[in-house]
Amino acid sequence: MEEEPPTKPNMVPAIGQEVLTLDTDWCSPIIDFIKNNKSYPKGKEHKKLARRSSKYVIIGTKLFKHSASSGTLRKCITQDEGIRLLSDIHSGICGNHTSASTLVEKAFRSGFYWPTALADARNIDSHIFVAIDKFTKWIEVKLVTATTAVKAAEFIEEISHRFGVQCHVERANGLILQGLKARIFDPIKKYGAKWLQKLPRVVWGLRTQRSRASGYSPFFMVYGFEAVLPSDIAFGAPRTQNYNENKAEATRCTDINSAEEHCLTASMQHARYEQQLRRYHNHNVHERDFNVGDLVL
Repeated sequence: MEEEPPTKPNMVPAIGQEVLTLDTDWCSPIIDFIKNNKSYPKGKEHKKLARRSSKYVIIGTKLFKHSASSGTLRKCITQDEGIRLLSDIHSGICGNHTSASTLVEKAFRSGFYWPTALADARNIDSHIFVAIDKFTKWIEVKLVTATTAVKAAEFIEEISHRFGVQCHVERANGLILQGLKARIFDPIKKYGAKWLQKLPRVVWGLRTQRSRASGYSPFFMVYGFEAVLPSDIAFGAPRTQNYNENKAEATRCTDINSAEEHCLTASMQHARYEQQLRRYHNHNVHERDFNVGDLVL
């Protein structure tokens, strides 16, 4: 095949630069090569582009790539489109905050492709903001790409509209970290990205777990009834077996009318719990007198 010189010098960037510089229009050199056989003046670069272009095909005006596993065609999209696609899969309406490799697998299985997919997926939601309501103990978690002041302000504004401003952060962090450590810690295998997969389960477990401070689960304090767990259905819990759909509305009305009573009971339990904590703390505090000039560590 005879090489044709490009119409403009340096029209196509080097092959390696397409990924390193994350060129959003990475499809253009391949489309240009397939349609017009435009390439580099040097034969070595021409061979690289020809070898790479052999995996692609043009249908109409769109570029498609042959899948290495199934041989099906995947639509090639820009990096900006790919990032938006990953964000929608990760945290959209049907998102489930999975790991980077799982995100890329879902995107490819949907029929899309771009060369920086895995690197882009690793940069999505690598940090979390956590807060817990002081009374109900309901935990709110938000995954973010970076812990900036703007993101923090948005998170605080969201939870303030829902719960007010009485939220604890340190306690919620400790509970979540404790739950994650028990699920993902492995001294032999790497577990750096597994926390994204386990986080929803840990948060759900804490929301449905009875709190010593209130005597109720956070789910009950927010919704007025206990959550139906998968184990309740699998093992036939009495409340699932005795459920009567015809009486569901009347039962719900009873729960709503009893909500205030449960809140008062939780308030008294919370007060007793705080008194126990105060006595425990004061028991371990020893009074000491200091004079001017004493050295204190």
